[in-house]
Amino acid sequence: MRIAHSITACILGLLEVAITLTVAQEPERIGAPTQFFVDSERYRFANADMSNPAFYPVPNETITRDTYMQYLESMDLKALASDPDRGESSLVAFMPVLVKYVESGEKRWADACVEMLKQYHTALKKRVEEDTWIWDFEWPAVLFPLYRQYLMEGNIIEANTPWFKDLVLYYCRNLHVWAEEPIEWRGGCHRSMPEGTVKWLASTWYPDIPEAKHWARYGQLVFSDFWKVKDVPQNDTGYMMGPLLMPLFHGDRLLGDDRVYTDPEMQQVFTRIMMEVSSDGAMNPYGPNGGYNSTAHFRVSVLERIAAKTGDGRYRYVAHKLVNYLLYQARNDDYLSSLHASLAYLFADDSIAPVEPEPHSIYTLRH
Repeated sequence: MRIAHSITACILGLLEVAITLTVAQEPERIGAPTQFFVDSERYRFANADMSNPAFYPVPNETITRDTYMQYLESMDLKALASDPDRGESSLVAFMPVLVKYVESGEKRWADACVEMLKQYHTALKKRVEEDTWIWDFEWPAVLFPLYRQYLMEGNIIEANTPWFKDLVLYYCRNLHVWAEEPIEWRGGCHRSMPEGTVKWLASTWYPDIPEAKHWARYGQLVFSDFWKVKDVPQNDTGYMMGPLLMPLFHGDRLLGDDRVYTDPEMQQVFTRIMMEVSSDGAMNPYGPNGGYNSTAHFRVSVLERIAAKTGDGRYRYVAHKLVNYLLYQARNDDYLSSLHASLAYLFADDSIAPVEPEPHSIYTLRH
């Protein structure tokens, strides 16, 4: 009888522990409130009604330049502009302020950008003092030309404004990709295309500098490496966007015409960027990548740029699909990216109507 009591006590004790563990380990959802993929429960509906959010929850909002501006204005731009010291991330962080200046024409936003650029120069000097070189090689190449263009158009700076010239030249003279030993990379890859682009542009802006001839030739050689095949070597959804940003965003500045956007062989690149997006507006990754849907933001700004340059509404259609899927996937109002919303605003052309691509399978090409 004593043994039976002991067994009963053990069983009750185990039950108590099990119940306690069950309560303690109740699963908690910590991810986004919506599913990445459309819920399979949609199949319970008798009709495939894409306009019914209960059946198909990915929104179909109309996207315009104002959409990107509204997203940026939700960030509290006054607070952003009041703090121009953003270290080495300043160029990226302040793009919404530049866009607000472009949109409003109000000088206070331009003045904030000027102060940021001067603080950024100080941050670069600190980096060189500590580490000998500047390693940040992609976004300065994309953004320096945009700050220069719009501040010049507003007569805030001139072509040879000394402090801006000193900033660009300091960056170029101290840039060494990934802070490696001094070397100028070749090929149409993410290490070479940004450095070649920014140095080539600097040589055209400031032809009186000692490095002008060398930088121009280096930039032209790197672009030629890309132009020979009109593609990038990275077969992935990670690194591939880095080198493509340079010709897609600044090909017209480098070459003085739109051949990057009109060349027949470049269409395979544009088609691939577009067709890799699913019909829901999502990006499935492959190769080295940042995870599911990780280049969606990049593609929004890139596709708006391609659409504006080619006049092809298919690219806008897919860009807007991406934005709507990001809205669906978001946990809060921060669904896009301040950088790519800024670029999309600057590049988008609302006169180009979105056109749905033909609904059939296609295989994409890569050189």
